[in-house]
Amino acid sequence: MKTKALFFAMAVALAACNNGNPQDQKAVEPESTAIQATNDNLPKKDIITDDGLGEFQLGATIPESHPDYDINPVVSVDEEDMEEVSFEFSKDGVVQFIIFPAYIDETDAQSNEIGGIMVVSDQFTHNGIGVGSNVNDILKANPDLEVTFYDDQYFRIYDGGITYLISSEAYDGLLPEVPFDIPAPVENPTFKPDAKVSSIWIHPTF
Repeated sequence: MKTKALFFAMAVALAACNNGNPQDQKAVEPESTAIQATNDNLPKKDIITDDGLGEFQLGATIPESHPDYDINPVVSVDEEDMEEVSFEFSKDGVVQFIIFPAYIDETDAQSNEIGGIMVVSDQFTHNGIGVGSNVNDILKANPDLEVTFYDDQYFRIYDGGITYLISSEAYDGLLPEVPFDIPAPVENPTFKPDAKVSSIWIHPTF
């Protein structure tokens, strides 16, 4: 799998979710990619695992249609000016998650298999943690989880094959100084009291 490209595609989609259509990446992103909380009265589904999101498992074939979701292909352009496609899965006009294809090692082309999943709906959780969960509560309950900062945009909290992503705006104080474009560990991070998980990235463990 082309690991760097997979994470680049995730970063482009995350930037689109947080900031709209980033012109410098030439991403073709519909407005529906904005992160939206869904109905809090609906029961949460604790189906996020290291292997996927419920029936959508890493390595499985990306479905062309689904009875419960509308599927929208989204085209972006990578750092080598190559077009790449991801797939938004929406319900009632709200994006629930985005599937990114895996890459074929021999050609670096995208395959029809699931390489990663970005969850942007608060209706799915992992051990009770989901989009909108309080970051400080997560770190207090799991003090051994690694926190990194990436590209002046967002923080990552790693939990095996699951990564919780937090906007840099949720940080309390000056942002850590880290090398550009390299996720760097953050010792004793301090987040605002209301800091929340903005999205969840399900990916292979490398």
